[in-house]
Amino acid sequence: MKGPRRRDRTVRRWSFAAAAYAVVLLLGLLAPFDTYRLNDATWSDEGGLEFHETGIALSATPPARLHRQLVASGALTVEVVVDPARVAQRGPARLVSYSEDTSRRNFTLGQEGAALQMRLRTTQSDANGQPSLTVEGVFNPPGPHHLVVTYDGTDMRVYVDGTLRQSSRALRGSFDNWDPEHVLVFGNEASGARPWRGRLALVAIYDRALGRDEVATNHASRTAADGVRVVDGPVALYRFSQGDGHVRDESGLSPPLDLALPRSIRPARRFLDADREYLRGRLVPAEAWEIAINLAIFVPLGFLVARAALASTIGLPAVAALTLSLGVVLSLGAETMQYFVAARYSELGDVLLNGLSTLVGLLLALAVPSRRVPV
Repeated sequence: MKGPRRRDRTVRRWSFAAAAYAVVLLLGLLAPFDTYRLNDATWSDEGGLEFHETGIALSATPPARLHRQLVASGALTVEVVVDPARVAQRGPARLVSYSEDTSRRNFTLGQEGAALQMRLRTTQSDANGQPSLTVEGVFNPPGPHHLVVTYDGTDMRVYVDGTLRQSSRALRGSFDNWDPEHVLVFGNEASGARPWRGRLALVAIYDRALGRDEVATNHASRTAADGVRVVDGPVALYRFSQGDGHVRDESGLSPPLDLALPRSIRPARRFLDADREYLRGRLVPAEAWEIAINLAIFVPLGFLVARAALASTIGLPAVAALTLSLGVVLSLGAETMQYFVAARYSELGDVLLNGLSTLVGLLLALAVPSRRVPV
């Protein structure tokens, strides 16, 4: 009688541990569905689109025309009229971004405290648009500002309220390495992880570098009775004059690059998303970080499930099949859920990685000697 009781207690111990870990894992997988908030981007009475805490406007699909025109020209101008709600915004907080998440972009114009930061991906910079160009003191004192950043392939220039503030030749190269699957997004990162607070009154994107006189002309038009005007030739133009559920492209080009104002947005969880860029850039490479997360989740899962199964009466082949099947099913479930969450993305490669992590846990369970539990 002592033998069966010992085995029963062993099975219960490992089964309880495996069940508890599975509950924690499932709660983590379901977390994206519990963190949606209403999109608080609203139309301003002063004109423009105002972003509060979790606002966003983004293209429903990748802007193929924008990608084609900018890559073909190899030049760019991003022009905005902005009124930040506060100076203390970091990340940088995204004003205008053509990107996918916190580490992949074609370009991003953002606010880093009182500084303006421009990240531009070229054949001589990385996928995050680094090294970036930073101009200090742009948003101090606070208030509306007319900002223009130009790039002609060899020279990047930043104009603040019509005045040239900085010129740099540190970055060169073409846009041949731009990703056509990125989206155009205002007031946040596409993943919801870099919100900006303030009001956008104008966004204009050109496939050429505006000259000093053209920038001065546009800046002077801010005092005109009919509002901000722009010189000819923007490939995307947003005056934020609609007041409805879309931000319409007024460039007159076809197809228009309209942006949507989704009803809800999933703000990033602080550690797993909002701080991921810091961890990636300063502690470990991006790929190693992703692998470490998967290992930390699925190796313990494989170990606990295998130990519980080994303590039962089923054979070794059944133990291996049960453990690996559970790891693959949970991974497939996670990737399927992420496929339907706009702020996340799914990868079949993660299913393979998670299956291998579960296998590692299984092998560790087989390598650890069984311990007898006293009655």
